[in-house]
Amino acid sequence: MTRSKGKLPRAVCFCCGDEKPLRDMIRRKAYDSPFDKAPQIIYLCKHATRLNRVYRHRESCLEYMEDTSFADFRYWACKRCGRWICCQNPRNGWHNHVHITDEGEEICLACYEAELMAEGYPREALERGQLRGMFLNDHDLRDKGWERVEGRFVSDAESAKALCDEGIKQIDKGYIVVICWERMAVGLSEGHVALWRKPKPAEAVTETEAEAILRDQGKKEV
Repeated sequence: MTRSKGKLPRAVCFCCGDEKPLRDMIRRKAYDSPFDKAPQIIYLCKHATRLNRVYRHRESCLEYMEDTSFADFRYWACKRCGRWICCQNPRNGWHNHVHITDEGEEICLACYEAELMAEGYPREALERGQLRGMFLNDHDLRDKGWERVEGRFVSDAESAKALCDEGIKQIDKGYIVVICWERMAVGLSEGHVALWRKPKPAEAVTETEAEAILRDQGKKEV
């Protein structure tokens, strides 16, 4: 953002590169990665340039930046945390930042990781033979109390099922599990995958259940 003496402050559009007064810009907090601690502040034209309107039929550069129909490095708002994040990692050019839940929600990998750390990988997915893991740091897992069970090269349905069956066994023993991608081929078609486990955390008692317990205790005392 620039400001000359006696003139309105101006900024350069992150999308088209035009310099305009701030009143003609949209200010956005943007994250290149869902794991970034702080966003970068960018400005986008409220009204698209003529070139964008003609070729992409977008009314603003914000809409243009959210259009995933023609490019990978577009931005979207995570349905959980609400942050505006680049769909694909611009630093390495390939790592996708979007996880689609079974309900069809598009959430970022940081939110997905938090869900896995708290609840583990769902048993239902293992029963279906699905290994939808993610890249996780071994040291971080150990620091959070996780233990590596086994690792294997997965390249077909049979090898995937073997790891899924082991995951189900661990869940039956009272653990939660996560699937960690270690060394994967481009496109995640095959690679080395590890299974980690952690004792299942005690289930939280909801307020309604707590009230019911207190009521039962009161009845017994009477």
